[in-house]
Amino acid sequence: MSEHLCVKLVAMLFLVLLIFLPSTFCDIGSVYYSSYETVIPKRLPVKGSEDPGGRVSYMLLMQGRQQLLHLEVKGDHSTSNFPVYSYHNGVLGQEMPLLSQDCHYEGYMEGVPGSFVSVNICSGLRGILIKEETSYSIEPVLSSKEFEHIL
Repeated sequence: MSEHLCVKLVAMLFLVLLIFLPSTFCDIGSVYYSSYETVIPKRLPVKGSEDPGGRVSYMLLMQGRQQLLHLEVKGDHSTSNFPVYSYHNGVLGQEMPLLSQDCHYEGYMEGVPGSFVSVNICSGLRGILIKEETSYSIEPVLSSKEFEHIL
Protein backbone atom coordinates (compact mmCIF):
# COMPACT_ATOMS: atom_id res chain seq x y z
CA MET A 1 0.00 0.00 0.00
CA SER A 2 2.79 2.46 0.85
CA GLU A 3 4.56 1.67 -2.44
CA HIS A 4 1.38 2.52 -4.35
CA LEU A 5 1.07 5.82 -2.44
CA CYS A 6 4.71 6.64 -3.17
CA VAL A 7 4.17 6.10 -6.92
CA LYS A 8 1.12 8.40 -6.82
CA LEU A 9 3.06 11.13 -5.00
CA VAL A 10 5.96 10.95 -7.46
CA ALA A 11 3.53 11.09 -10.40
CA MET A 12 1.74 14.11 -8.90
CA LEU A 13 5.04 15.88 -8.23
CA PHE A 14 6.13 15.22 -11.81
CA LEU A 15 2.86 16.66 -13.16
CA VAL A 16 3.16 19.76 -10.97
CA LEU A 17 6.72 20.34 -12.17
CA LEU A 18 5.72 19.71 -15.78
CA ILE A 19 2.92 22.27 -15.57
CA PHE A 20 4.51 25.05 -13.50
CA LEU A 21 8.24 24.85 -14.19
CA PRO A 22 8.18 26.06 -17.82
CA SER A 23 6.16 29.16 -16.89
CA THR A 24 8.87 30.27 -14.47
CA PHE A 25 11.37 30.54 -17.32
CA CYS A 26 9.10 32.27 -19.87
CA ASP A 27 9.00 36.02 -20.28
CA ILE A 28 5.36 36.87 -20.90
CA GLY A 29 6.29 39.96 -22.92
CA SER A 30 8.28 37.85 -25.37
CA VAL A 31 5.14 36.06 -26.53
CA TYR A 32 4.27 39.04 -28.71
CA TYR A 33 7.66 40.42 -29.77
CA SER A 34 10.74 38.28 -29.47
CA SER A 35 12.68 41.22 -30.89
CA TYR A 36 12.06 44.39 -32.80
CA GLU A 37 13.98 46.96 -34.78
CA THR A 38 13.41 50.51 -35.95
CA VAL A 39 13.23 50.88 -39.73
CA ILE A 40 12.66 53.81 -42.08
CA PRO A 41 10.75 52.69 -45.19
CA LYS A 42 11.63 54.66 -48.33
CA ARG A 43 8.96 54.99 -51.00
CA LEU A 44 10.35 54.36 -54.48
CA PRO A 45 9.02 55.28 -57.91
CA VAL A 46 7.43 52.33 -59.71
CA LYS A 47 9.63 51.17 -62.59
CA GLY A 48 8.35 51.00 -66.16
CA SER A 49 5.31 53.17 -65.69
CA GLU A 50 4.59 56.88 -65.53
CA ASP A 51 1.18 56.15 -63.99
CA PRO A 52 1.65 53.52 -61.27
CA GLY A 53 -2.09 52.71 -61.27
CA GLY A 54 -2.38 51.59 -57.67
CA ARG A 55 1.14 50.20 -57.37
CA VAL A 56 3.81 51.33 -54.94
CA SER A 57 7.23 50.06 -53.82
CA TYR A 58 9.11 50.58 -50.57
CA MET A 59 12.71 49.83 -49.63
CA LEU A 60 13.53 49.10 -46.01
CA LEU A 61 16.49 47.77 -44.09
CA MET A 62 15.26 44.56 -42.45
CA GLN A 63 17.63 42.56 -40.25
CA GLY A 64 20.61 44.31 -41.82
CA ARG A 65 19.54 43.63 -45.43
CA GLN A 66 17.83 45.86 -47.96
CA GLN A 67 14.35 44.52 -48.67
CA LEU A 68 12.20 45.72 -51.58
CA LEU A 69 8.42 45.54 -51.10
CA HIS A 70 6.19 45.56 -54.20
CA LEU A 71 2.58 46.44 -53.39
CA GLU A 72 -0.72 46.86 -55.23
CA VAL A 73 -3.87 48.52 -53.95
CA LYS A 74 -6.37 46.01 -52.63
CA GLY A 75 -9.56 47.49 -54.08
CA ASP A 76 -12.20 45.07 -52.82
CA HIS A 77 -12.58 46.77 -49.44
CA SER A 78 -15.60 48.93 -50.20
CA THR A 79 -16.24 51.69 -47.70
CA SER A 80 -18.75 53.84 -49.58
CA ASN A 81 -22.09 54.54 -47.88
CA PHE A 82 -20.75 53.34 -44.54
CA PRO A 83 -22.85 54.88 -41.75
CA VAL A 84 -21.36 55.49 -38.32
CA TYR A 85 -23.78 55.85 -35.43
CA SER A 86 -22.78 57.58 -32.21
CA TYR A 87 -24.32 59.37 -29.28
CA HIS A 88 -23.66 63.08 -28.67
CA ASN A 89 -25.16 64.46 -25.45
CA GLY A 90 -27.56 61.51 -25.30
CA VAL A 91 -28.83 61.96 -28.87
CA LEU A 92 -28.20 59.24 -31.46
CA GLY A 93 -26.63 60.65 -34.60
CA GLN A 94 -25.57 59.24 -37.95
CA GLU A 95 -22.54 60.31 -39.97
CA MET A 96 -21.23 59.22 -43.36
CA PRO A 97 -17.46 59.58 -42.98
CA LEU A 98 -15.26 60.05 -46.02
CA LEU A 99 -12.87 57.10 -45.93
CA SER A 100 -10.06 56.59 -48.39
CA GLN A 101 -10.34 53.37 -50.38
CA ASP A 102 -6.72 53.44 -51.51
CA CYS A 103 -5.01 52.72 -48.20
CA HIS A 104 -4.87 48.92 -48.11
CA TYR A 105 -2.12 47.31 -50.18
CA GLU A 106 -0.92 43.74 -50.62
CA GLY A 107 2.15 42.34 -52.29
CA TYR A 108 5.44 40.56 -51.82
CA MET A 109 9.14 40.99 -51.05
CA GLU A 110 11.37 40.89 -54.10
CA GLY A 111 13.61 37.82 -54.18
CA VAL A 112 11.76 36.04 -51.36
CA PRO A 113 9.59 33.20 -52.73
CA GLY A 114 6.35 32.75 -50.81
CA SER A 115 6.60 36.12 -49.08
CA PHE A 116 3.45 38.14 -48.41
CA VAL A 117 2.88 41.75 -47.37
CA SER A 118 -0.43 43.29 -46.30
CA VAL A 119 -0.27 46.89 -45.10
CA ASN A 120 -2.28 50.06 -44.75
CA ILE A 121 -0.11 52.86 -46.14
CA CYS A 122 -2.19 55.84 -45.00
CA SER A 123 -0.36 57.54 -42.12
CA GLY A 124 2.68 55.29 -42.40
CA LEU A 125 2.90 51.54 -42.96
CA ARG A 126 0.83 49.39 -40.63
CA GLY A 127 0.35 45.69 -41.18
CA ILE A 128 2.10 42.36 -41.57
CA LEU A 129 5.05 41.01 -43.55
CA ILE A 130 5.62 37.27 -43.96
CA LYS A 131 9.11 36.17 -44.95
CA GLU A 132 10.40 32.60 -44.91
CA GLU A 133 7.59 31.35 -42.64
CA THR A 134 8.19 34.14 -40.10
CA SER A 135 5.68 36.94 -39.65
CA TYR A 136 6.61 40.50 -38.75
CA SER A 137 4.34 43.37 -37.85
CA ILE A 138 5.16 46.90 -38.91
CA GLU A 139 3.69 50.08 -37.49
CA PRO A 140 4.68 53.74 -37.53
CA VAL A 141 6.29 55.45 -34.56
CA LEU A 142 3.70 58.14 -33.91
CA SER A 143 6.08 60.81 -32.63
CA SER A 144 8.73 60.26 -35.32
CA LYS A 145 9.73 63.07 -37.65
CA GLU A 146 11.83 60.73 -39.85
CA PHE A 147 9.07 58.23 -40.85
CA GLU A 148 10.42 55.64 -38.38
CA HIS A 149 8.56 52.36 -37.94
CA ILE A 150 8.78 49.47 -35.49
CA LEU A 151 9.26 46.10 -37.21
